Amino acid sequence: MRAASVLAILLVAGLSLSPTPVQATHSSVTYSKLPFTLTPVYPQPGSTITTELPTIEATFTDNVSVVPYRGVDMIVDGTNVTGFEGLTITQVSVSYVVQSLFPLKEGPNNVTVILTDDRQNSA
Repeated sequence: MRAASVLAILLVAGLSLSPTPVQATHSSVTYSKLPFTLTPVYPQPGSTITTELPTIEATFTDNVSVVPYRGVDMIVDGTNVTGFEGLTITQVSVSYVVQSLFPLKEGPNNVTVILTDDRQNSA
């Protein structure tokens, strides 16, 4: 098995809030001018995992509206996996079972979750 580390990046209006690995003790990123809170569940930002096919999970909240299923996008290492098999979206979470066609590469990997709520707020 190869070890892979995951770097979680939350983009807000195209600006990265975390251009470097986030310490594992910081599991939530909140941008106060937008209504979203995104919390990585697994793997934790900056952590090292031992599988190239993990289940990537995050939860989110929106304090002014609802994030519909169509308002959640996940990008893994530059590939938009939103329509891929293995992606599950609920009203408060998103998870993706990494598929063997696009396994994580050894070393840092980037995961981006983009949320758009019913009021067209996007982060």
